Amino acid sequence: MLGRAYQAARTLAPIVRPLRAWIGNLRFQIWAKRLDLELRRKGGRLVLEAPHGARLDDFPRIRALAQGDGDGTFTLRLGRDVTFGKGMTFEIWAGGTSTLEVGDHGLFMGSSMLQLHGGAIRMKDHAQIREWVMLKSSGELVMGSRVVISYWTGVHCARRIELDDLVGMTERITIVDSDHTLDGSDEYFFDRPVKITPVYIGPNTFIASGSIVTRGARIGRNSAVAGGAVVLAGDYPEGWLLAGIPAKPLKPLAELEKRTAA
Repeated sequence: MLGRAYQAARTLAPIVRPLRAWIGNLRFQIWAKRLDLELRRKGGRLVLEAPHGARLDDFPRIRALAQGDGDGTFTLRLGRDVTFGKGMTFEIWAGGTSTLEVGDHGLFMGSSMLQLHGGAIRMKDHAQIREWVMLKSSGELVMGSRVVISYWTGVHCARRIELDDLVGMTERITIVDSDHTLDGSDEYFFDRPVKITPVYIGPNTFIASGSIVTRGARIGRNSAVAGGAVVLAGDYPEGWLLAGIPAKPLKPLAELEKRTAA
């Protein structure tokens, strides 16, 4: 009996696989049409460049806002084998000029939020965005190949944040390239001027849980940021462990590895 079932499954496989792919692409096209409709209702439109579609665990929520100062386009550019997980939310300023680019094998897990406020999020291949991550961009948020952003992390990009190839981030991390100035007066801090300085995190850098990377930080390649560290503006050397509040270069990672091996 099991042998017959196995043979039947093998016989049907060449039919079932294309059918599933066709149904998946149809679901994506339905969602894309709805996205375009929601944007048009708020004065924008969708520019779709996704010949391979995307795998949808369910239909991502769409929050189109009648805000932004641009040409009113949201460009969605997808490579092969992109997956959008359950409970995702797209928040888009319909009046801005926004772009989401996801390279081949990009993966968004459940309940992540993408806020495109007239900016761009550009991801190369094999990027992983895990559950409960928020990515917000009114500038250029750029991620290299095989970047991993883990649970409960927020990245707020006003001008430019670049995570180079192989950057890995664990839970509850915050990265920002802007902040409001504070002068101790009674003036509401949200009405104070905003200072913006780009952030760069070099390739193959690991950032541990609970860390904060603030505007103007430039972290060299092959580095590590210890859990709970606060990395302020400045240039940090390649291949070092950064730790503390504020974070300082503690030890070269190669030296720590030799000590551990001994």
